[in-house]
Amino acid sequence: MEGTLLDVFEISGRGVVVLIEPREGSCRIGDQLQIGDVTWPITGIEMISYNAEGMRRLAEGWKPPLGVLLGGASKAELSGLIGQEFATLNANGL
Repeated sequence: MEGTLLDVFEISGRGVVVLIEPREGSCRIGDQLQIGDVTWPITGIEMISYNAEGMRRLAEGWKPPLGVLLGGASKAELSGLIGQEFATLNANGL
């Protein structure tokens, strides 16, 4: 997956979540999120429920922002990377 890092926040008891704008591709738990030469393991993907308007937009091809939980990440280190491009690497490093 490739896209842009939109925001970063912490969820008490869960860890650091980044909000990303995907352009293409997909990701799953176990993949790595990479910004520059730094990577973090994807340990969770936040599920979002949509109302009727959101479902209509999805059907029209809208790609909503995605919340991704990162292992070993800190809000401080990721906050300075907002707006930067990211890529994900699958569990095999591809």
